Amino acid sequence: MPVSNPRLAFTRIEAAVVLAIIALGVGLLIPQVQKVRESAARARCNISQIGLAFHNYQHTHGRLPPAAVTGTDGTPLLSWRVALLPFIEGHELYREFRLDEPWDSPHNKQLLPRMPTIYGSPWQVGAVPPHHAVLLGYVGPSAAFEGREGLNLKADFPDGTSNTLLFVEVGEPTAWTKPDDIPFGPGHAVRQRGLFRDGFRASVADGSRRFVRSEIDEPVVRAIITRNGGEQLSPDW
Repeated sequence: MPVSNPRLAFTRIEAAVVLAIIALGVGLLIPQVQKVRESAARARCNISQIGLAFHNYQHTHGRLPPAAVTGTDGTPLLSWRVALLPFIEGHELYREFRLDEPWDSPHNKQLLPRMPTIYGSPWQVGAVPPHHAVLLGYVGPSAAFEGREGLNLKADFPDGTSNTLLFVEVGEPTAWTKPDDIPFGPGHAVRQRGLFRDGFRASVADGSRRFVRSEIDEPVVRAIITRNGGEQLSPDW
């Protein structure tokens, strides 16, 4: 039906234009909002602060924490993330753990919901299961995590702490108290746990933070995982 009021028709056109502008603006704004949210989430998962906690642990104990708190028979019970609690303002929570019981014992399992915010996932809420962390270390011969006692940053890192990964941010999370890390050594792939989809953030043993690109060559990956391989690395690895 023809519109009898020209002004009404013009108003409808104006409204359509305004709605189009609003839609365009929202479309442009959404990525920016998403970036802000991601930045805030990544601040929650503070790699630099956790790296500093490793150094404070060494200052106190003379060595880094081992990959796992173990039982008398060597069975892994709790993650290094539990051992670090006193150094990320988690003294009270640490004292509540039974260090001679596994992470999923009836008692220790009750502490899962009290995961420190600093271990929280840098991704959107709901992207990972509750009480899960995405920070894992490589464990095995020549890696930063080797043996039951933990290593010394000065004596056991001849390649240099600035050339050795301490822990990384993976794409496949784990319960934060569970001694579940990335096995390293002959027969184990380094590109696992969703690490190389888009690159990943990592803590270097000197306490700094780096972003490892997804296209990095396999020999370079192995070189930055090993602490005593004698490899020569360029500063921009």
